[in-house]
Amino acid sequence: MPGAPMTFTANLGGSASVTYNWTVSAGTISSGQGSSSITVDTTGLPQNSNVTATVNIGGLDPSCSCTTQAMETGSIASINPTQVDEFGTASNDDVKARVDGFFTQLNANPNAQGYIINYGTPAQIKARRAAINKAIAFRKYDASRVTFVDGPDNGSGVNTKFYLVPAGATPPTP
Repeated sequence: MPGAPMTFTANLGGSASVTYNWTVSAGTISSGQGSSSITVDTTGLPQNSNVTATVNIGGLDPSCSCTTQAMETGSIASINPTQVDEFGTASNDDVKARVDGFFTQLNANPNAQGYIINYGTPAQIKARRAAINKAIAFRKYDASRVTFVDGPDNGSGVNTKFYLVPAGATPPTP
């Protein structure tokens, strides 16, 4: 995940006199230089990028014809919002049930933010937002965990999409 530490390990049996010299293509070696395993700090590296670690191994018996250099590449994942629900016309009880389901998922992901996109006419969007806010207040959910976005009127009536947006992800747009 972006910003999460990445670990690389050289598995080499044997000699205590072996030395390890690591380099990385991106990020910073935060611990382990000189040992068989390093941790790379990926803070600030973009999503969908790679980190290649190269290790040069010294202190091996020259007659062994052993590999003295190895490299491996690790990928930094892409973080995307996840649509968790979508619904059109609904009773107030159905809206409450869907808000309950949404907050169950949101509370299971404490670093995520919820996005609610409502589509329709301004009057439909206003009414749907009021129904959702009423359900949030009734259940005493943390309203600061959600962001409302007004979408366009697509001509098919009111429609709502609930998104779970992990930290670092680009929020959805209508």
